[in-house]
Amino acid sequence: MLTKDPNPAHLAIAACEERLSRQGRKVTVITQNIDELHRRAGSENILEIHGSLFKTRCMSCGHEEANYRSPICAALEGKG
Repeated sequence: MLTKDPNPAHLAIAACEERLSRQGRKVTVITQNIDELHRRAGSENILEIHGSLFKTRCMSCGHEEANYRSPICAALEGKG
């Protein structure tokens, strides 16, 4: 996913959000996609129902942070 770019639909949605926000209106992009392409296209107010492929969470303490390395950990090296 790190090599993919937003498609024209992602860009159109981001442009619509930006245009409507200049009019004082609020747009929330609700997506089931986990690829963050809406964010990369420029959308700002995004609800990712299934989360993000790039956010990792510690199962012990719950700390969450973005991780754009591939693979995200040594245990996944060579796993596809």
